[in-house]
Amino acid sequence: MLNLIIEEGADYRIIDFQLGKTNQDISQLELELHCGSAEDLREVTAKLIDLGCFEKATPEAVFKPAPTDACAPREFYSTIHHRTQVFVEGSWCEVRDQCMDRVIVRRGGADSCTGESSSS
Repeated sequence: MLNLIIEEGADYRIIDFQLGKTNQDISQLELELHCGSAEDLREVTAKLIDLGCFEKATPEAVFKPAPTDACAPREFYSTIHHRTQVFVEGSWCEVRDQCMDRVIVRRGGADSCTGESSSS
């Protein structure tokens, strides 16, 4: 599997690896797959599934209203200055106006960083 990923021009990061001690024991590998494009990701993923791998379900982003003006909800995600995407309605959406230490606000189906926390 790892050779296939490299041969396809992709990359990976091993998150967890549990090797079975005997031939009857199950081994488990959890990895993060990195590809140059969404199409490349689909193609490499399909080949890995043919080898017996499966994708973990990606949870949907949760948007909550701020409890009051100038206040963020508990357990909110504080943004970073790197490119950010959120998984909403079954697809990855690019966050606009990327900025450090902000909240992500969803308005009209678009996600953007803002210093405002009074919107959901």
